[in-house]
Amino acid sequence: MATETIEVVTQAQSRQSDGMELHEQDYHAWLSSQACALRENRLNDIDASNLAEELEDMARSTKKALKSQLARLMAHLLKWSIQKDFRTRNPSAGNRWLASIRNAREEIKDDLAESPSLTAYLPAIFAKAYQTAINSAVEDTGLADSAFPPVCPWSLDDVLKNDFLPD
Repeated sequence: MATETIEVVTQAQSRQSDGMELHEQDYHAWLSSQACALRENRLNDIDASNLAEELEDMARSTKKALKSQLARLMAHLLKWSIQKDFRTRNPSAGNRWLASIRNAREEIKDDLAESPSLTAYLPAIFAKAYQTAINSAVEDTGLADSAFPPVCPWSLDDVLKNDFLPD
């Protein structure tokens, strides 16, 4: 184990004396001490309840990030499809939207490659992400929400395809 990790864990253990749990006192030190205890198979030193809670929070955060990327992607697809004239008059805006569309798709693909089980979650969040996309597009464009289709006009598969751009 790295000397730095040993020092953090030792310092953390010495600060735990006032009865406050380490994870409340020094989150980074607590994480380091939990990782160290796991690596060394010191199961009695594992703060199982708090560690389980942190792992569940991480899983929720990953899902939330995926939904955010999907909403960003669809917001730019909406702007791309609704504001054709604006894109023509302002090519740099269209280029930024296109870059954001590509970036969001890459982020989603990276997230799914890292956590394939999230693929099953996409259909469940698709409609909610679309509503978030409408809100974002309304804010960005100044158009009324009625300017946008109330239900996503594209399939999930189309939205995720690298070469898909709405007319």
